[in-house]
Amino acid sequence: MADILILTSQDEIFDALKRKLDEGYTKDELSVISKNKLHIDSVESTDMKVQSTSGTFSDRVARLLTGEDGEEAVLAHYDLTETERKVCKREILNGNIIILAGKHPHSRKEFKKEFDEKKPEKEYEI
Repeated sequence: MADILILTSQDEIFDALKRKLDEGYTKDELSVISKNKLHIDSVESTDMKVQSTSGTFSDRVARLLTGEDGEEAVLAHYDLTETERKVCKREILNGNIIILAGKHPHSRKEFKKEFDEKKPEKEYEI
């Protein structure tokens, strides 16, 4: 389940992201979602996801042909309940910005340790 933060202005993004990082989230555990593309290059150059539900021109044409909902398509990639998804969709359609923070089940250190333990002792040439 994700931690959802609703922002009414792009000016709030940096402070909100800093708070989430201070709470212990890593950059790759944070996503910024809005209806229209946000121009925040300093965030886009990190591991954080910055997504717009309007998508590219080809995304919009494809959705028009398939009847797919842009907000639903983006939010489906996150671990949200049906109620959370509806709230996020409503807020995005109202022009607000959503920050989703979700912890990974394993930390990078735990993953690396598990990978190193499974690594074969010898490497074989092919």
